[in-house]
Amino acid sequence: MNKDFLKELRLKDDAIAKVMKAYDKDIQDFKDQIKTKDDTIAGLNGQVDQSNEQLKALKKQVEGNDDLQKQVAEYQKKMEEMTKNNQAHEAALKKGFAISNAIRDAGGKNAKAIEALLDQETINFEDGKLSGLDKQLEGLKKSDDYLFTSQEKKPQVSFTASGNPSNATNTKQPSLVDKIAARMTGIKE
Repeated sequence: MNKDFLKELRLKDDAIAKVMKAYDKDIQDFKDQIKTKDDTIAGLNGQVDQSNEQLKALKKQVEGNDDLQKQVAEYQKKMEEMTKNNQAHEAALKKGFAISNAIRDAGGKNAKAIEALLDQETINFEDGKLSGLDKQLEGLKKSDDYLFTSQEKKPQVSFTASGNPSNATNTKQPSLVDKIAARMTGIKE
């Protein structure tokens, strides 16, 4: 979906902006989920490749049973460490995506700049929910409001003449509109 498609539907600019904002929010959530899954898959593929190489090496070294058991135990520890590291990396990615989405939802103009000002240690991400971020964002909105879009409506500027162009209150003198119309038709007063 793009703005041109919505303009063809004859939507007003403010309606288009609202639709695009909601659309971008929904799409960004899906992109974040896909990115997390892709990173997880890449990590798991790397683990599988590494495990296969280790098994090949073990097959070559099957000389004594005691040596084999030691190596198997050693490789199991390495696999557990890699699994923990991948889980920690995935959790960090999810937390980062959640923070970026929350900043965007709060009206942040530049998520990276705002993230640099946040105290990451006080932000917790559990069960898909952030805690400790809202207070920090509110504080930044007060201290660095230029980083966020304002929710206030801008005053509308009118370029039309106000008042009474037909001069209905004073019927003895012709109004400016009447004078122009008379001049254009060639009638003199």
